[in-house]
Amino acid sequence: MAVRPPNRTLNLFCSAKQARLPRSGWRKVLDSALRKLGPSWHAAPARRALQTTCLLLYLDLFFRVCWPYAALFSSQVLSAKEWLPVEVFLWIDPLVGLSAAIAARCWNVAVIGMAIVLVIGLVFPRGFCGYLCPLGTLIDLFDFMVGKRIPWLNTQRIGRWANARFYLLAAVLVAALGGVLLSGFVAAIPVLTRGLLFSAGNVQLGLAKNWGLVPPITGAVWLSLALFVGVFCLSLLGPRFWCRHVCPSGALLSLPSWLRLSKRQTSNRCTACGNCIAVCPFDAIEPDFSTRMLNCTFCQTCGGICPTGAIRPLSLADKRRFVIGLAVVDTALCLPHRGERDCQFCLDECNAAGYRAIEMRPIKLATGSVPEGAFSPDEIEQMGRILAPYVKADACVGCGLCEYRCHSAWVGQQKLLPRSAVIVKARA
Repeated sequence: MAVRPPNRTLNLFCSAKQARLPRSGWRKVLDSALRKLGPSWHAAPARRALQTTCLLLYLDLFFRVCWPYAALFSSQVLSAKEWLPVEVFLWIDPLVGLSAAIAARCWNVAVIGMAIVLVIGLVFPRGFCGYLCPLGTLIDLFDFMVGKRIPWLNTQRIGRWANARFYLLAAVLVAALGGVLLSGFVAAIPVLTRGLLFSAGNVQLGLAKNWGLVPPITGAVWLSLALFVGVFCLSLLGPRFWCRHVCPSGALLSLPSWLRLSKRQTSNRCTACGNCIAVCPFDAIEPDFSTRMLNCTFCQTCGGICPTGAIRPLSLADKRRFVIGLAVVDTALCLPHRGERDCQFCLDECNAAGYRAIEMRPIKLATGSVPEGAFSPDEIEQMGRILAPYVKADACVGCGLCEYRCHSAWVGQQKLLPRSAVIVKARA
């Protein structure tokens, strides 16, 4: 029995239509403050608030809870301040847990954190990158304060470097198989932790205690500092450059995007103004305004500045009526159209959702030469026909359930097709 996924659009942003409504009192003050903070704050204040909370939490764990000194030193100094495990952010960086488990040939608690984050990624794709990662939040802050003020360094020519994060991820995992742990140098949370330890951590130690306690700077320290500074310098080439093209943790988090249950979608109200492309910090929007699935972090900034409401929050009832696009069957890939086997997964999904926008029609197949008398004319006729799916354009709203089911069954599970045989396209 086919399992129907939940509605594939999950909108948490403040729509442009809502933003244009007249406001007064505290709502007017809040609206004005969010606008001054930037389009991301105004479009998705809940996301920005969560980012800020996670960053402050990380800094508290790093500078206060982990501070080893007290008026009276004892073995209880850390436990007395540790209201939350200090390793919690390392636990939720998926590459840390995975590489450590592979290198040590045993599981660790970070593997549980990795599994939780990856499962959450089915609903909030790369949610760790867009909502939780303190390094990503600091990069956003750097982009706002420095990066966007030096636009002449920005580059659009990425080329083959666009997939550097996947190459780096592969290198980290191969090294882990050999017992070498590289994630401590290149994974998101370790890069931030080591960078802060050898920079702000040493400054804190020198100012609060004694500069003589600061350890000497070794080659490993210089390497960690160079990586830490390099992460921010890369942002001069473009917003979130590290996150988009280099971060191996982000590469690992991208993988569940192939099975994501929610995705960014546009409606036929889109006027191709290009605002969403301009503000997307992750370069997740194609020139035709479709979504680069491996890049999108579900930050939803695009939906809050969209001037036409083409990307906007909809109620469940509205989503059932609203026309997003049109499903198209690729007859060169579809198994029934190729005469390879019966399949009606797309029909089942569409009917289960109540749209009934797909119908099965008989098509003729080449049967070749049949020995005389081997089969009756009716049997030959039956062997030369198969039911294949066709989309009824007047009933299809472009919800994407058929594409999801085809991809899940024949690409993800059976691996018989290179891509889904039915895709949703924008209506002309």
